[in-house]
Amino acid sequence: MTKYKWKDAYCNFKKIDVQVAAGCLEKLVKKNGSVTAEAVVLEARNKRSPLHECFEWDDKKAAHLHRINQACHLIKYIVIDEEDVPELSAFVHVEIEDEGQYVTLQTAKDDPVLREQILRKALSELLAWKKKYGELKEFMQVTKTIDKIKIKT
Repeated sequence: MTKYKWKDAYCNFKKIDVQVAAGCLEKLVKKNGSVTAEAVVLEARNKRSPLHECFEWDDKKAAHLHRINQACHLIKYIVIDEEDVPELSAFVHVEIEDEGQYVTLQTAKDDPVLREQILRKALSELLAWKKKYGELKEFMQVTKTIDKIKIKT
């Protein structure tokens, strides 16, 4: 049996044990061949579903939370437009006084504390990428380079 955990400490779904949530999603995959967000919401509508508590069912509150989610997407989808440069997010998510906030990429690069945060996040993302794709021989050189990265604290 696969063991699961929530992705980060700030996850909003801690009302439910992650093993139970993953089990519900696995059942949907088994039943339908895959899982969609729509299928999850339909499953969660049932008050007896373990997933029910993961959602806000008060429409007024849900509308506000939806707008907050849209605002996060707005922030995340703005990228720096430079020729011959891959899309770079203009704003990055950082923790300031234990609160998630967004600052410009340049601000994060210039501030030593924020810079360390984004470096650690970048390394974490690289390690996750390595775990997912590292065994493919075509990426062997990339994985060796990732292994050499050290972040000074």
